[in-house]
Amino acid sequence: MMLNFDRYTQLTATAVSTNRGNDRRSALHVRSLMTAALAQESFRVACVDRILSSIENLGIRWRNPPLYDSIQDGFSIRVFYWPAGHHVEPHVHNAWTVTGVLHNEITVETFGVTAAERGALEPVGKFAAQAGKTGYLLPPCAHRLTNESQADSATLHVFAAEPPHEGTRVEFERRQAPAGPVKYSYAAQRALRVLCAMLAPLKDFPVATLFERVYRAGDAAVKLQVVRAVVRHDIDMACQLSRQLETQLAGRDREALARINDALLSARPSVGTRPLCSA
Repeated sequence: MMLNFDRYTQLTATAVSTNRGNDRRSALHVRSLMTAALAQESFRVACVDRILSSIENLGIRWRNPPLYDSIQDGFSIRVFYWPAGHHVEPHVHNAWTVTGVLHNEITVETFGVTAAERGALEPVGKFAAQAGKTGYLLPPCAHRLTNESQADSATLHVFAAEPPHEGTRVEFERRQAPAGPVKYSYAAQRALRVLCAMLAPLKDFPVATLFERVYRAGDAAVKLQVVRAVVRHDIDMACQLSRQLETQLAGRDREALARINDALLSARPSVGTRPLCSA
């Protein structure tokens, strides 16, 4: 059965509700669901679609909000993006968490709280997790994530709700889209690079519309990355997108891309004329 994001959220909510009050059972159940979900291409594509909807909705205000966040259900779902070499410092979560590798790989270091020196952290383990791998933490265990590879990575997280705080959390779909011409934040551009990389290896190319959406929201570097990814699947589409990008460049960059586009057209003169993306 193909798994979409809403169905995954429902299953996770049931798991959290069923095991409420037992952190270990909650984390293990949610981890099992995440492992099964990450094994499905349909779910990974659904994640890309969900993230793109968030970026398109918030535009320049996008700062990587949760993909799902519910006080009532007691958990949130987030995706984090890791450029090559990026890391976070060791930190402690006050509630259980489940983490899975959505794209590429991530290195995980775990720490225990030293009893003799309150608040100090001592290394417990370190391992590299590839795409599809999942793990969980129970408080007061701490961890640090690092992308030690040479490519961008993405991780999927389910965070159990921490002690209540003032303010109300809402899902991104409920926010009003920005008015006027849409611009996108630096954080969005980093996410778009990863989304393009996630779509690139799909063999039967069922996601042309998603590539178009990444292209529309991307800066020049992201647009070029889309062209390079699409050319392996659909050279006609790649040529059209690349021609659109050429019109948005200037100087030597435009001249260089124009030469590449001329070569592509010469190699494949029967380029389609269907509209794909607005310039």
